[in-house]
Amino acid sequence: FLAVAFGSPLRGSLVIANAFLLASLIVIAAVGKRALESFERTTFTQVARERTLRAEAEHKLCRATSSAAGSMPVAQENAEVDLVSAPTTTPTGKLFTISGSDGPEALKQQLQAMADIGTQEHWLVRSEDLLPVPGRLCDGGSFGVVMLALYKGAEVVLKAARTAHEIPQASALPAMASELRIFRRLRHPGIVLFYGACVDPESSEIVLVLEYVRGKPLGDAIQ
Repeated sequence: FLAVAFGSPLRGSLVIANAFLLASLIVIAAVGKRALESFERTTFTQVARERTLRAEAEHKLCRATSSAAGSMPVAQENAEVDLVSAPTTTPTGKLFTISGSDGPEALKQQLQAMADIGTQEHWLVRSEDLLPVPGRLCDGGSFGVVMLALYKGAEVVLKAARTAHEIPQASALPAMASELRIFRRLRHPGIVLFYGACVDPESSEIVLVLEYVRGKPLGDAIQ
């Protein structure tokens, strides 16, 4: 309208059309930004709710373990204190100890039991909620490979066992199960956050979902 009033060389209808187009773009951008903010808030709320449920489950499990230990006779408790502190002697600790001599069916049942514990403790992650980022292979170790992915909109790191042609599964899977056993109860400001894990009994795979920390590699920082 101002262009028409001040004698713009463009025709009035063209000016009005351009103004309408500009206004439409501004509205679309505002709506898109509002939708993105709403999605981020929803994602943050879901992650916070899952962390709360996981903390409540760990608290209940800790209280149940303490109650069971308190009901043990004093003499027996003193005699078995070292065994109780060893993770492989607790019921769940034994479950996360995978033996390479187990058959396929026994391994499948053991992984299914792990997945059931993950559901109870709220750390089991569905594979459908993970979106690997193509071409973003972060690093790897002796038994595992690390890659970047998205988990409900948040950047995370997936740590999986190396494929069968790179390292025998009998060596890789027990190592991943041992890490899962430790991470599921580990919380410290100086350690990457454990979001959860995928446990697939059918394919005999365990994938850890960890916090993605930006910065230079730890090896470079140490040097």
